[in-house]
Formats: sequence, structure tokens, C-alpha cells
Amino acid sequence: MKQFANNFAFKAFMGLLAFAVFTVPAFGLIYANASDSVFDKPGYNHSYGVRSTIGGDVIDGAAYFLSGYSDTLLFLNRIELSEKQELDYAELGKILNSAIGNMELMKKTYLSLNLKTESLPYDPVMIQKLKDFDYSEFQQVNGLNPVIFNKVKDYLNAGDMRGVYSKILADVEGILNFLYVIKAKVDIDVFPGISHLWRLNQSCSHTLLFGQYVAMVCGDITGRI
Repeated sequence: MKQFANNFAFKAFMGLLAFAVFTVPAFGLIYANASDSVFDKPGYNHSYGVRSTIGGDVIDGAAYFLSGYSDTLLFLNRIELSEKQELDYAELGKILNSAIGNMELMKKTYLSLNLKTESLPYDPVMIQKLKDFDYSEFQQVNGLNPVIFNKVKDYLNAGDMRGVYSKILADVEGILNFLYVIKAKVDIDVFPGISHLWRLNQSCSHTLLFGQYVAMVCGDITGRI
């Protein structure tokens, strides 16, 4: 069982790491992309073919999150290998510093995003498309996690993109809290509680899927994907 867990954790890490490395130009296509299209000011300046600051924040936030999660999985990989070799707490501290730094940049980006969209009006045409969208069929066709997708549906069906951004921000703040607690243990060469590690990984994976499902729906509606 332990060997299976080790192999699974390592493969999961390597998979996400490869994903992050080879899809850097497409980060905006993975996490909450096209969500800016629901606002009256479009995410693209069609005259010049450049993204608005809202669309840019979405891309930057996705990049920071995926880098932070990649760091987190590398940390978990080292934890798994500790059953075979001694932990290098100095290395663990560096990995966690990178994870925390990226997640803090994600938080800063979404704080900015929330401020920019706070009083920005929605595009009524896009909001109606979100309300008319067939979420049940989309979930079944794409084999999406129903629990997480239903949360996405609740926000999008209500036309509440600000709520989506606020939830993502809150989720990242929760991830940071786990990272801070774990880092405090590692800094004094103490093995972090396994329950914190489980909850950290679960929070990251749920946040990743939430953002991905937002991107999938918005991409489908706008035809950007």
C-alpha cells in the first residue's frame, strides 16, 4: 500500500509538472479563462488583439497557481520518499518558500481582479447565455466531478462571476494557511502532521478543478476553445 502511495504521488507530481512546463502559453486556457467575457468591457481589445487587464490577471493568476501547486506536489513527493531516505528539511523549506511565494502572488492577483470587477457591469447577453447553458449535459458529456461542477454551476447559472473570483481568492487563502502551518513545522525540523498534508493536497486539487470547470463552460459559451 505504501509503495502504491509513493508511486501514485510521484506520477501525479510528474504529470502536473510536465503539464505546467509544456503549457505555459496556454495557462489562461486552463484556469478561469474567458471569464472576463461576462463583463461589459470585453476581455479582448479587438482592434489591437490584446487582452484587457482583467483577462491578463486571469492568465497571471492561473500561472501563479499552477506553479504553486507544482511546488506543493514536489514537496509531497519529498515527504513520500522520506520512508526510504532521511528528510532534507533545508530543501523542504526552499520548496515551501517557492509554493508560498507563488500562492501569495496568486492571492495578490485575485485581490486586484476583485477590485477591478467590483463595479464593472455585466454583459447581459453573456449572463443570459450562462443562465441558458445546459450544465447537466455538459457535466455528463465531459465526465466532470459532480460535486465541484455543481459549485461552478451555482455561480455561473446565477451570472455571478464576481462570486467565482471571490471563491477562488478564498480557496487560495485557505491553501496558504495550510502552507504556513506546514512551513512552521519544517522550519524547526519537525515532520508536519499528515492530516495537514492531505487537506493541503485536497484543497489544491479542488481549487484547480473549480477553475478548470469555469474555463470549460466560459470557453464553450464564447467559442474561445
